[in-house]
Amino acid sequence: MPDETRKAIRDGEIEEGFYKTRLVRGGVFVPVRVAYEGDRDETGELIEDERLICEVNGEARDEVWARKHWPHFAGNPIPEADYRFMVDKAAWARQHEPDAPEANPYRAVPGIGDNSGDAPTELLDEVEDLESKDRALGDPKDIDDIHKAILIAKGCTRRIAQLDAAKKEATAPLKEEIKAAEKPYKDGAASLERIKGRLLPIIDRWRKAHDGGATIETDYGIKARAHLVQKVEIDDPAKLPEAYLKPDEKAIEKALKDGKTVPGARLIDVENTIVS
Repeated sequence: MPDETRKAIRDGEIEEGFYKTRLVRGGVFVPVRVAYEGDRDETGELIEDERLICEVNGEARDEVWARKHWPHFAGNPIPEADYRFMVDKAAWARQHEPDAPEANPYRAVPGIGDNSGDAPTELLDEVEDLESKDRALGDPKDIDDIHKAILIAKGCTRRIAQLDAAKKEATAPLKEEIKAAEKPYKDGAASLERIKGRLLPIIDRWRKAHDGGATIETDYGIKARAHLVQKVEIDDPAKLPEAYLKPDEKAIEKALKDGKTVPGARLIDVENTIVS
C-alpha cells in the first residue's frame, strides 16, 4: 500500500481494534476487526508496506469498505473476547439456526417501525450509531447522515402520534367500564341532592319563622343557619352591554366580583340556608 494511502486512512482515524456495527438499519450488531499487517524479515523489519485488514462477521472486507464504514463502527469498540464470541455465535447460527437474526445480518429485526414494544430500544441503537459517526466524523457532517437523523426524528414524531392514538383506543373500554362503575354512585348522590333541594326551602321557611330567624340547632348539634351569598339582579336589561344581552348571570357575576362595572346590573345580598 502506498504511504500516502496509508496516511489518508490514518488521517481518517481508522484504528486497529475490535468493533461492532450493523449492516442494515434494524439489523443485529455484527463484529468487526481492523488491523494493519505486512510481511517482516527475521529481524522484525517490514519488507513491504503495511496493508489494512478488515473482517466483518468473520468475513474479509476490502479497504474501500473499511474506509467507507469506519464512521459507522468507530464509536463502538468491543473487547476481543466479545468479538470472538460474536463471530462464533454467527457461525453457529448459520449452521444450526438459519432463521436467527445472527444468521441474517442483512435482515432487519422486527421492532423498528412496527407496533411492538421493542421499537424504542432499537431506535436507541440506531441513534447510538449516528452519535458514533458524529463523534468520529467531526465537521462537516455527511449529508446522508443528516437526512437519516431527520427521518428518525420525524419517525419519532409520527410514532408518538400513533402511540397516543393507540392509548386512546386501548383505554376507551376502560373509560366505559369506569363510567359504568361510577354511575350508581353518581345516581345516588344526585338523588340525595334532589331530596336535599326539596328540604332546604322548608327548613328555610321554618328557620325564618323561628325566634328571630338566625339559627336553629337540633338536639344533635346540627345547625340550620343564615348564610349570605351574592346573586345578580338585573335592574334594567336595556342598559346591559351587548356582551350581556342574553344575560349570562354567571359571566355578569364574575365580572362584578372581579371589580368590573356592568351597567344595568349589580350585586345584592341574598340570604339562603345551609346545613352544617
